[in-house]
Amino acid sequence: MKGFSLALTFLAAVVVSGCTVHQTEAPPLTGPSELALSIAMSASPDTLISGGLQQSSVSLQARDASGAPKANQSFLLYTTVDGVPTAYGTLTTDKITTGSDGRATAIYTMPKFTPFDAGTPSRVVAIQAVSTGTDYATAVQHSVQLLVVPPAVPAGVTGSPTASVTSSTTSAKVGQLVSFNAAGSLAAPGSSIVYYYWNFGDNLLNEEHGSDASHAFASAGTFTVICGVQDEQGRTGSTFKTIVVTN
Repeated sequence: MKGFSLALTFLAAVVVSGCTVHQTEAPPLTGPSELALSIAMSASPDTLISGGLQQSSVSLQARDASGAPKANQSFLLYTTVDGVPTAYGTLTTDKITTGSDGRATAIYTMPKFTPFDAGTPSRVVAIQAVSTGTDYATAVQHSVQLLVVPPAVPAGVTGSPTASVTSSTTSAKVGQLVSFNAAGSLAAPGSSIVYYYWNFGDNLLNEEHGSDASHAFASAGTFTVICGVQDEQGRTGSTFKTIVVTN
């Protein structure tokens, strides 16, 4: 009877004090909508060589938390070169949506190279995919890498000019103006250089056509600056310089 009396006493205290016990509900889940997605990307082939295979099939597979294919999931696509967002080559589409099998594909085509690009370093191109409908600041980026190989230096043509370039620095800051000079380039005896070609490697518009040039890089990264020369007979020569840009 003692235990029963104690229980009555506790119940009376609860009634008098007006206490009510509420069930605590767990807060709703928050975060990007792709929280439960599993994404895998691949590219075939993953090496593209000028004069050889020049297209790659980029495939994305999406699965939900249970491992089942995730249909109707959209992704934005873009390219980066050596980690820098750059429009390098082309994609058949900039947005893909998975089908009932959870798969989506796009075709990447390597850029068209000029004769001045011959012999320049290969580029690591990443195809980036970002799920749409997420918070951009927290969206997870997925990627697959390809190696893009420019054309090799062709057999020398007798009388071709020789390109030479110097730069004010090879280590620049974002927004810093870097000066380049190709006045040391030489044409064959009896010929002259009539055209200078400049490519700063960041896909930004430039109107430089003289023996000297200047350029400010808008983002951090490692850039291959190409200088090409052409004589009055159409014979060409080129060289390049690597510029490392930091914030």
